[in-house]
Amino acid sequence: VNFKDPQAVRALTCTLLKEDFGLQIDIPLERLIPTVPLRLNYIHWVEDLIAQQDTAAKGSVTWGIDIGTGASCIYPLLGATLNGWYFIATEVDDVCFSYAKKNVEQNNLSDLIK
Repeated sequence: VNFKDPQAVRALTCTLLKEDFGLQIDIPLERLIPTVPLRLNYIHWVEDLIAQQDTAAKGSVTWGIDIGTGASCIYPLLGATLNGWYFIATEVDDVCFSYAKKNVEQNNLSDLIK
């Protein structure tokens, strides 16, 4: 894979998300295309932090906020899919916002991601 080619990176990202997590996403070439391993590693790191909390908090609902979620909305999509976490995702770029909203809706995660 030529990681300098945005089309190749987008194809790899979309394929990994579909095959490994059942997530269907669309990302415009002119916006940031996230790499899945780095984003997944961050989610696992947060899981580890949550696991270290007191037992009283372990049964509670987990909320996250993603400031500048980007077109892919990858952190909320992964967190909601893997762990059932709730997210608030923010985005100021109109193009990224519309793609992120579409990605959440087409994966039926609107109840977990706002």
